[in-house]
Amino acid sequence: MKKLLRFLLWSCAALVTVYALLCAWINWAGAKANQQALARVAEEGETLDFKALLPPPVDPAKNFFAIEPLKDLALIIDNDTDKGAPAEKRKALEAMKIEAKNSGPLAFHGVRLGCRADMEAFANMLRQSELGASITGAQTEQAMRLALEMNRPQILLLTSELQRAEAEFTPTFGQRKLPENLFALPLPHYNGPMKVGHVLHLHGVACAEAGDAVAAIQDARVLLRFSAACQREPLLISLLVGVTLQAQAHELVWQTLVTQKANAESLSVLQQELSMDGEAVVLQALRGEMAAASSIMDYAKKSSAAEVARLFGGIDGGGIQPGLSGRIGIWLMPQGYLAWNHGTLVEAELNGFILPLKKGGLAALADAAGKLETEIKDMNKWSNLHKLLASLAIPSVIGIAERVIATETQRRQALIACALERYFVQHQAYPAALADLVPQFLDQVPTDVMDGRPMRYRQTEKGRYVIWATGFDGKDDGGKVNATPDTVADLYKREYLGDWAWQYEPVM
Repeated sequence: MKKLLRFLLWSCAALVTVYALLCAWINWAGAKANQQALARVAEEGETLDFKALLPPPVDPAKNFFAIEPLKDLALIIDNDTDKGAPAEKRKALEAMKIEAKNSGPLAFHGVRLGCRADMEAFANMLRQSELGASITGAQTEQAMRLALEMNRPQILLLTSELQRAEAEFTPTFGQRKLPENLFALPLPHYNGPMKVGHVLHLHGVACAEAGDAVAAIQDARVLLRFSAACQREPLLISLLVGVTLQAQAHELVWQTLVTQKANAESLSVLQQELSMDGEAVVLQALRGEMAAASSIMDYAKKSSAAEVARLFGGIDGGGIQPGLSGRIGIWLMPQGYLAWNHGTLVEAELNGFILPLKKGGLAALADAAGKLETEIKDMNKWSNLHKLLASLAIPSVIGIAERVIATETQRRQALIACALERYFVQHQAYPAALADLVPQFLDQVPTDVMDGRPMRYRQTEKGRYVIWATGFDGKDDGGKVNATPDTVADLYKREYLGDWAWQYEPVM
């Protein structure tokens, strides 16, 4: 019995010694990795200070979001997102979405597949909504437009304020008290714009098909204002909401230009709205994401075992609720483990996203993201526990990066399309080459995001044109789009083989 007790004591002592040595080594390695990562950030001229990334506030007199229905949309009273006038404004915007029963989803595939809006399905959707009684007479596009305006008067209010050329939610992040863990930052002001985007898009299509291209373009410009306000806030989720609204605006631009009823003045204004530095917007969001990811690690170092487990699980949507054994394991986890994960995450976001974008543009970002995705898939997680946080956080960044690249391609194509239509208004014909648009209609021909060459273009036999760019495969297929309505969701995925084209004839 004494020998057994002595054996157990020696075994426990040995385990404690091994654990202490392991903790010491992890603390040393973690501190070193963290220091190296932070030094690299400074060396590359970057920062983990989120507030340092915030842009200066815009002039309230020029701010589209200073009008009464949108003012203080981001304000949260007493930490309650459902309290006070700001909450009522958010709810009012969310209530703008059209809810239809038994009509099925209404799909618009102009930008992606060259398909004009199915106005029969559109009218049926409205008849199945609370607007149905308002659509009287011949059930024309004009009747649908008027029904939307009568039941959603906010549409006309928003389009009447477009002289306010800037867009920034208030209060800004710089005016708010931010949480230590930036991933816990409440963002209730994004829900309303997504709902508004839906109804603005519907109204714009109705206007375009009714022959009022000017009104349709105004709707597209409001969508771009909402998008700009989201993308001004340097977070990955802000970027995602912003590009979603931006893609809706591009689709509405296509649905308007297909009618060939826009005048030169409205096209010029729209072209100015579409002229932006897309890469700079993405870079700002990636910098903010790196700072936010860093903040979660700083917060974790001061948190309980249960909170740390929840934080790690929530990054990829897992929402871990640790049991007793999990809490004990995290409680025994050395501080150096968090520091090590901190360092590897910062390194991954810096080397995998920010530096490639800074030095090589969106094409380099796509290439680096693809390599990082493969590395994470092939990684043995048990031998790379110091990369756990990176393996959880990076995949979502990769997915958004791919979405952004596709949307930026659309933006450049929409910009060219506006210039082509302005040229047509003046010459009653389209140019032989995009270079003919420079310098009167374009400062320079926008390039293909993926290969850096000027965007491709040709006229079609039916008197219009095709603008195309290579997809993620980087291969020029002559403008061929390999997608159908059933596979359109795969068009902007890395596995897609084919081009991305802006054209006015269905690809099927």
